[in-house]
Amino acid sequence: MCAHHRPSNATYIWTQPDSSGRNQVALFRRSFELTEEPAHATLHLFADTRYRLTINGIIVGHGPARFKKGFPEYDSHDIAPLLQNGENVIAVTVCSYGWETFITDPSLGGLAAWGTVETPADSIVLSTNNGDWKASNQSGYVSDTPLMSFALGMTEDVDTREIPSGWDSPGFDASNWQAASVIENQDNYQPVIFPRMLK
Repeated sequence: MCAHHRPSNATYIWTQPDSSGRNQVALFRRSFELTEEPAHATLHLFADTRYRLTINGIIVGHGPARFKKGFPEYDSHDIAPLLQNGENVIAVTVCSYGWETFITDPSLGGLAAWGTVETPADSIVLSTNNGDWKASNQSGYVSDTPLMSFALGMTEDVDTREIPSGWDSPGFDASNWQAASVIENQDNYQPVIFPRMLK
């Protein structure tokens, strides 16, 4: 497995510049329009501590792999088969432990993504520093839940009625969502990150 430098346009983002805190959940959304079928579309992403990726309402995957803060691993997803003419939505739910467990270092919440959607006539940049990603704090999740064990993270306590219906799908009105914030501590992670081989 080879190491790669995270591109300079893959800025770490959160719902606010200060991404510290215990057991936070944030929602991230990137929408774009297509008028023709993409030739290629790849999304690379890394999140601390755990993410769930959804494309147009379909769950694509979870990650990242367990990592030490000095050796973060990013995932690469071929998203072309899930894209459609019209509006498309990339949605990422991120849970930041912000707490040391047997499998995680104490750290900060953050999402970094990059990649492109290539069509015969256009190229759409998916990077997290271009202001096109929107973010929302997810207040339905309780942050002060206990650890499941010394080795694992926090138990999940969520009021699903607080999760906006359809937020991860086309047609959702995200006009009241804020633009994602660049986190203050961009140096929390090493600039070299490692690709994880997905089947």
